[in-house]
Amino acid sequence: MTYRILLCTVLSAALCGCRSASDEHAPLPVTIARVSASGSAFASPEYTANIKPESLVELSFITGGYVDSIAQTQAPGGGTHNVGEGDFVKKDTVLAVLRLKDYDDKVAMARGQAGEAAALLADAESDFGRAKRLFDKNSLTKPEFDGAQAKYDAAKARNEAAQAQLATALRARDDSSLKAPMDCLVLRRNVEAGMLVSPGTPGFVIADMSRAKAVFGVPDSAVKTLRVGMHASLNIDSLGTLRGDITRISPAADLQGRVFDVEVAIPNPKGIIKAGMIASIHIDSGAAARNGPVVPLSAVVKMPGENSAYAVYVAKGTGDNRTAELRRIETGGFSANDVRVTSGLADGEDVIVRGASIVADGQNVRVVGE
Repeated sequence: MTYRILLCTVLSAALCGCRSASDEHAPLPVTIARVSASGSAFASPEYTANIKPESLVELSFITGGYVDSIAQTQAPGGGTHNVGEGDFVKKDTVLAVLRLKDYDDKVAMARGQAGEAAALLADAESDFGRAKRLFDKNSLTKPEFDGAQAKYDAAKARNEAAQAQLATALRARDDSSLKAPMDCLVLRRNVEAGMLVSPGTPGFVIADMSRAKAVFGVPDSAVKTLRVGMHASLNIDSLGTLRGDITRISPAADLQGRVFDVEVAIPNPKGIIKAGMIASIHIDSGAAARNGPVVPLSAVVKMPGENSAYAVYVAKGTGDNRTAELRRIETGGFSANDVRVTSGLADGEDVIVRGASIVADGQNVRVVGE
């Protein structure tokens, strides 16, 4: 009796072992998808962009003093008013002027000192010339000649210092006014007539809105598909659809959002685009996609051993029982659920969609759905 029990136990273990080995080599059930043709619909990603001026400048006073006047412009209802937010001004327009009397007095003082120094230099130069002639004829001692030369050198240095002080005073008077460096729109005015300002005080914030730029961020998976010069379409609710071109792609990702800033320039000759507007933007993907096929996003996996490379598993063979083949790919653009593949796949091939994350290269698979 004991012998029969032992024999049954051994046979049962052997049968269980056979079933386990068979299960290990059973084809993995997977779902596949056929690689769509190059001409299939592929929606380019949509990004949200902030509209900014082509250039933004903060005009600050180089010198300090009391604000004497603010530039005037025509008021909509007639008359004039101080230039302020929303006003357009031409290049070289004097936007604000400090009280000039303070600077005129300094210029007059510096000019007087410069004249006095020039006169002293002329006398010292004349004395030095006479001393040199006498010294050459042995009619003047060496100490007397050295004294004349030292007097001339001192007068020359004093004159140079006086001229420098005069130039500084003239430059300070010129810097007492703020001028528009370009045709621009005034975004903010920070000063009023009679206000005391110190050097470095911001007087106006101005912007060049002849062209606007849409700024948005893209992840590292998409930035490699973009190039300067690509066309883009933008939609602003109040203005409709506009066109622009990529003019800048940041070489480094933002440290907080880990995205790369991209700028799209938009012509704005009529000034209808305002800073601070929000736009939805699509990049024309024709150049970026290079007409590659499209696969479902769930089919794409990381290339084993390479963090920055991607791959898919192609179901090779025919029928329900096939073999998984690891295939390295290059991606060319992303949408919500699809990936454009620029190299590594051909139209009409079957890629594993469900099961791609657990299948291995060379493993037998059984197709259970498409």
